Amino acid sequence: MHAGERERGRRQSSLVLVCLTLFVVLLPLTLTKPGIPVALKADEAAYYLAALSFWHDGDLVCDDGDARRLFREYPGTRNLKLISRGGGRAYFGVPFLYPLVATPWVALFGANGMVALNAALLMVMVWIGYAHLRRWNGESLSTLFAAGYFLLSTAFVYVFWLQAEVFNMACVTAAFFLGQRAVEDLGAPAGRPRSSGRTALDAAGSAALLTVVAYSRPMLAVLVLPLLYPLLRARAWRRLATFGASALLTLALLAGTAYGFTRQVWPYFGPRMGIALTSPIDYMERKVERRLPKREAPTVPVGRIERAVGQFRVTVVPIVTQGVPEFLFGRHGGFLIYMPFAVLAIGLFLLHDRRSVFRWLIVVAAAFAALLFMTLIRGHWLGGAGFVGNRYFSAVYPAFFFLVTRVRPAWLTAIGYGAAAIFLGPALITPLGAPVAEPTLQAHVRNQPLRQLPLEWSLVRKLSGYRRIPVDDVTLHARRTEVGPHDGEIWVHGAKRVEIHILSREPRRTFAFDVRNLASGNVIELCLEGDCRTLEFGEVPAGGATRSVAFAETRGRPVPRTARASYRYRLIVDSHWGEQPRWRGSGDERFYLGAALKLVDAAGEDGR
Repeated sequence: MHAGERERGRRQSSLVLVCLTLFVVLLPLTLTKPGIPVALKADEAAYYLAALSFWHDGDLVCDDGDARRLFREYPGTRNLKLISRGGGRAYFGVPFLYPLVATPWVALFGANGMVALNAALLMVMVWIGYAHLRRWNGESLSTLFAAGYFLLSTAFVYVFWLQAEVFNMACVTAAFFLGQRAVEDLGAPAGRPRSSGRTALDAAGSAALLTVVAYSRPMLAVLVLPLLYPLLRARAWRRLATFGASALLTLALLAGTAYGFTRQVWPYFGPRMGIALTSPIDYMERKVERRLPKREAPTVPVGRIERAVGQFRVTVVPIVTQGVPEFLFGRHGGFLIYMPFAVLAIGLFLLHDRRSVFRWLIVVAAAFAALLFMTLIRGHWLGGAGFVGNRYFSAVYPAFFFLVTRVRPAWLTAIGYGAAAIFLGPALITPLGAPVAEPTLQAHVRNQPLRQLPLEWSLVRKLSGYRRIPVDDVTLHARRTEVGPHDGEIWVHGAKRVEIHILSREPRRTFAFDVRNLASGNVIELCLEGDCRTLEFGEVPAGGATRSVAFAETRGRPVPRTARASYRYRLIVDSHWGEQPRWRGSGDERFYLGAALKLVDAAGEDGR
């Protein structure tokens, strides 16, 4: 290709990215609200009010004025994360840097400005990815792969969250871009000109950016491994000194500034508590005194070898046997499901660059980060309430991009786009929230093929959007919008396939149900662990018709200890029709009832 043609292709690719950037960044500014519904989730309230407090008050103290600002755009929150050392003063319990960066955007555009900032950071990642790939590939292919990698990922969903997920991802992307460039400059041939000054700046910038991410997510500090090893191997002591000094200086600045604002060097690990604000005239001082008492730092007792071995068996063994498969294939956050381009990047790495120690260390560091998440926060390593995919691990996602050099064969890119459409499509086309009740509570997993994937049972008590219903000595676990208790019955939504899990501490072989139906001509199918029964109804009298169903010789599946049960039984209820109970004043008139179940034989005659 002639130089003129290359330059023309470069200009065309740049124009494509400029147009895409304008669209993605300006779009959020036109939204009435950043989310549907307008309620805030996770740590959004703290991040957003912290940015407003920086602009209006120049501090991170949460007072009455900050509380009232919330109600100008949102009807309050039940999870405003605050920290306090007592004395009636509370501070926002989130790392300060992201709200500080977002302050001018919030000052100009309110909450939509924070979304626009996230969109701009997302496009920064696309531009960096394009700059990385064009060294080995054509302009068009580099643009196509980089855009797909970052836009067709959960990063696009988190653009519309008022949180630091995209900010952390952008920091990791820039850190690896600069770090890889510094490593390659050290290994440049003697005849090729290189700038030692630029190499030092790249190393310092990479260290500072990774420190910013590790400050809020300490487990991500392991990502420094692939950047440090080449420097150690090359004995580049000056660059190592620059890298270390930059990291220490950045950490000192972050901790010192945080202490100046919040009297905590590490706000995420202070005495945090969620505060409910349901009225703009709530008094923060009284809430702080009542709800945020001063806490002492927890102590870690020194145990014996036996205790350590027992703890290993309780935590590490279930992580290997249950956590790793869930991490890879889980319905709500499986790596292979929610990060298809990362899987493609690993494939391209094994195809073209499997001898690269630098890239093998990226894989090792990412795996180690995943293990740390599952070990240290094993109860909610997917990201707490309202996550889409693995929210905590999303910051590692950009590191996989730097496994890629040559995109050969080029048609493999189509696999990434197709996989993103199949697994991420529902989340990507409804990033503001699906048009259903409680859209932020993993509504996308109700679609095919996600609902066929295994549930993350090691996290079952932390999966938002689900309901646990105790019945006798078992517990029913199902989606909150599809199943609910009512007057001794379990109501199941009609005209859909509803999945219910029955959890039990003891094995049971026999189950029996009374099934009440309100809809004439309805057909209800119940399948318990693959054993199916079909009930056909004709004309139904007022109050409904009831049939009995029994299952024998049923075998349960073991579940991890974190579910507080030993066995589970999967029940599928599929009804053709439904009816709305019209009971005045009951509050349940709008529920489309397909079947009302009553578990009449929970223990079972043969169950013990």
